[in-house]
Amino acid sequence: MTVTIGVAQFVSTDTTHENLLSIDRMVARAADQGVQLLGFHEIANTSYPCFIQDPKYRELAEPIPGPSTDHASELATRHGVHMVLPLYERQGDMRFNTAAFIEPGKGVVGKYQKSHIARSRVHSPGDLKTADEAYYCEPGQTGFSTWDNVQLGIRIGVQICYDRHFFEGARSLGLQGVDLVFVPTASYRKFIIETLWNAELQAMAFQNTFFVAGINKIGPVTGFTDGRRFPGRSLIVDFEGRVMSQAGDEEALVVADIDPARAQDARDVLRFYELRRPELYEQLTRMDAGADFDRAAHRSDGDPRL
Repeated sequence: MTVTIGVAQFVSTDTTHENLLSIDRMVARAADQGVQLLGFHEIANTSYPCFIQDPKYRELAEPIPGPSTDHASELATRHGVHMVLPLYERQGDMRFNTAAFIEPGKGVVGKYQKSHIARSRVHSPGDLKTADEAYYCEPGQTGFSTWDNVQLGIRIGVQICYDRHFFEGARSLGLQGVDLVFVPTASYRKFIIETLWNAELQAMAFQNTFFVAGINKIGPVTGFTDGRRFPGRSLIVDFEGRVMSQAGDEEALVVADIDPARAQDARDVLRFYELRRPELYEQLTRMDAGADFDRAAHRSDGDPRL
């Protein structure tokens, strides 16, 4: 059975009400195009403030269920559209970068909290500002949770932005039999978007034989005054790593029909899961792995530079 999926990119601001109006618009547009399952970019209900540290943005976090998920649940029921809604979540005293799973008539049926929290090092005064999500978010507590959508006949996973750079998460979802992974993102750097954005998601799709839907923000980057912008380029990739459809840098809805059964058939042919060697992967679960690695000893010319 095919499922019509969509990904929506738009400009999100500091004002939740404005963003919910944009979500209204995109859900209605998706419903008109027959979309059954729709995903949005990272933290779609607010701006992405992680390039600066300002306590006012911490106040934008909401509980789940809460105003944004209640609004999205009403939209889902009205339009008959299932949703992956990324938002800034407050859970007690903690805050998370979260994606809520929403079904028509049911509301929130699950969620995924971002596992890997970006906290890059600045190596020199001339480097670009780097995201410090740890000021705003805790590492997720959900593990690599999945959404079994019985009505659509599809199992869904999520990797949020920085998560996509850690292949272990995608493989963990694949081992749970997911058919589709949404990747809500807020990335603006030219070298990432122009070179790595497509490459990473295409490789993820092929290596794990599932569909991938990557959604990136558009519009100004909070914390910069030099006109820096998120470039969008949201896309849907099939299980063989081929781009099915892709947006540019303006507001857009990207739509594609996917068939989960075809991805499962490809798994039987490619055998990436069946032919794994878990007994060789011990280092992947050790935080100290590589700490004593002698780079020079592993170069034929003895040069320690990597």
